[in-house]
Amino acid sequence: MNKAAVVIGGSGAIGSEICKRLVGEDYQTYFTYLKNKDTAIALEQAFPGYLHGIPCNIRNHEEVELLIDRVKKECGRVDVLINCAGISGESLFVNKSIDEWTTVLETNLFSIFYSCRAVVPIMLEQYEGVIINVSSILGTFGIPGMEDYCASKSAMIGFTQSLASEVARFGIRVNCISPGMIDTQMSKGAQKQIGKSVKKLIPCKEFGSAENVADLMGFLISEKASYITGENILVGGGLGRTLPVS
Repeated sequence: MNKAAVVIGGSGAIGSEICKRLVGEDYQTYFTYLKNKDTAIALEQAFPGYLHGIPCNIRNHEEVELLIDRVKKECGRVDVLINCAGISGESLFVNKSIDEWTTVLETNLFSIFYSCRAVVPIMLEQYEGVIINVSSILGTFGIPGMEDYCASKSAMIGFTQSLASEVARFGIRVNCISPGMIDTQMSKGAQKQIGKSVKKLIPCKEFGSAENVADLMGFLISEKASYITGENILVGGGLGRTLPVS
């Protein structure tokens, strides 16, 4: 195995599935975690020697840089970077604190700047690489009480498109995946509150899975997607893309 991948936020439902898929594609895969230590250990034990969990505060650029330096030293290269860490703020705007706003923006948006800032120079030297940023369908339209989350995910899409246009000539592709309502632990609260209403608006009539996201990721890092860059691809079963009439 001579390919290396980094997954920022690899211990969540989507991140874990992405890590497994990368190992299946013969990547030495390094993933970050902060609180989900048990999940991280279980992942490592399931794929010994192939998956490497590294505790990292992705809101700290120095820790992110140390992570990327470690991968470069141990593997000699970084072929794929996946940014899929994310948290949501769910308080009404009039009640939202500055700390809450800052935490969401730093986790969801600043972290991808830190990781890309560390990885892009390596990929420039290689003259190849793939970066995928996992945004959200809420980066394309808003929802009450989630101004910070929506702002961060919308900005991620713009960041992706801008970076893609800058590095494409160096053999680096940058794309964005925007999941809709995916059946994960993070979405349980939203499913309980508005799940029935949302499902009525989904043409496919069901919530997505982490596997759906990982499937698209697997395609985008492959040679079959060699002419795709700067795109934001939704994995939402048609949510928000059709007029809900019967």
